[in-house]
Parts: sequence; structure tokens; C-alpha cells
Amino acid sequence: MMERIAEAWLLLRARTTGVVYLLYFMTAILGAFLTPTTANNILAHERSFRLGFAVSLIAIALYIAVTALFYNRILRPTPLRSYSSDCSMS
Repeated sequence: MMERIAEAWLLLRARTTGVVYLLYFMTAILGAFLTPTTANNILAHERSFRLGFAVSLIAIALYIAVTALFYNRILRPTPLRSYSSDCSMS
């Protein structure tokens, strides 16, 4: 019973990470398209610039969330074990 709960929890965590990763890519691409590149375009399309900037900030927040989710699941440090009894010097 506990194994099924642990397996379901891992599946939920993996799907959540995938959804957040997909949202990051979508917002990053949208922010890149909405943000004007030259000073004249920024002055002419100020609202688009502000919207693109806001979307880019959301993309940064999603990237931080993806990094935390990956670290927590994949890159988490393993606990150190004492191998003194296994590797005794004779």
C-alpha cells in the first residue's frame, strides 16, 4: 500500500515538473516576441514592452521553480554513510 502511494507521489511530482517546464518555455518565447528590441520601437509600443517585460519576469519565476523541482528530485545530495566497518585497515 505504501509503495503505491510513494509511486503515485513520484508520478505527480514528475508531471508537475513537466508542466512547469512547459509553461516556462511558453512564457519565455512569448516574452521574447512581445518585447520590442530598439529604442524607437519601445517608445512607439510602450504597452507591448511592459507586457513583454512582465511575461519575462513570470518566465524567470517559472525557471526558478523548475530548478527547485529538479534539484529536489534529481540532484538532491545523497546521505553520507559510514563505511568504516566495511573498509577496515588490516
